[in-house]
Amino acid sequence: MAGVAPPTDPEAGRLSELAPVFVALDAVQQEVDAIVEAGRVEADRIRSQAAADAEAIVARATERAVAVEARESQRRLERSATERDARIAAGEAQAATVRTSVDARAAAVADAVVQHLAALAVARGVDR
Repeated sequence: MAGVAPPTDPEAGRLSELAPVFVALDAVQQEVDAIVEAGRVEADRIRSQAAADAEAIVARATERAVAVEARESQRRLERSATERDARIAAGEAQAATVRTSVDARAAAVADAVVQHLAALAVARGVDR
């Protein structure tokens, strides 16, 4: 063992032997940290995308629900308009019947008045 000095401290010799292992472990730890950070970034991206997808799904569902409600409201409005038109038509028919009846009664009363006046005129002529 000529020319090589024995280590003065056995602990220092062991540390010097382990130094490359610690350097390799540090490199591995940095790689693991980078992989974990990339995983976090990817998880955040996936969460953001999932949230955006969920919002889009909710928006589409809301849009469909509003469209269904609008169609139902339109049907109710049309049904109401049809009922209103039917009631107007029935009212007009009833009004026409009443007018016809009133016209007939008015004509009958007018005839009766004319006949009564004629009878009065005849009776006055006889009285004179």
